[in-house]
Amino acid sequence: MGITVSIPDALAYGEDGPPPATQPAPDVLVAVANMLKGRVGYVARRLGWSESTLQKKISGREKHVFSVRDLQLVQHVLGDVSPTQFLAAAEGYVCLQVNPVEVDSLEAGLVRLQVALADFAQAAHAASKGGGTVSVNGLRSVRHFEAEVLGCVNAVGAFIASRATAPQGEGGDA
Repeated sequence: MGITVSIPDALAYGEDGPPPATQPAPDVLVAVANMLKGRVGYVARRLGWSESTLQKKISGREKHVFSVRDLQLVQHVLGDVSPTQFLAAAEGYVCLQVNPVEVDSLEAGLVRLQVALADFAQAAHAASKGGGTVSVNGLRSVRHFEAEVLGCVNAVGAFIASRATAPQGEGGDA
């Protein structure tokens, strides 16, 4: 079992240190075009656009621009966030769907996280009971609690971050 942690270059290598060698990522419009294959007409109609306008926006060759807002609308229509996952991966991040959780204190957040982790463990145990094949419903239950755990971790992290002071030189009072 291992852990992977992503640290932004400026923090990992310092302002003057060289960033690691990474391959340039293909254009996000390629990911959008792949997501839209065979569905351009459907998406355009749902958004009230002409098919031609959507084609021009994703071609990248015309004066039409495919904006971040356009990306959000298209992803919402299709229920597919693969271009956002592509963008996150290109920058060294991971994009996961989580169950939204709000916490109003660190203690409440940690308790909720512990309960979610216990529910996840119970669902995983129940789904894999007997060591045989896991049912679709068993997998669905495990995925639900997995998203709950990640949502809790995210909420606790956001709670802590909302109370952090900015380091000097990053907009904080000197």
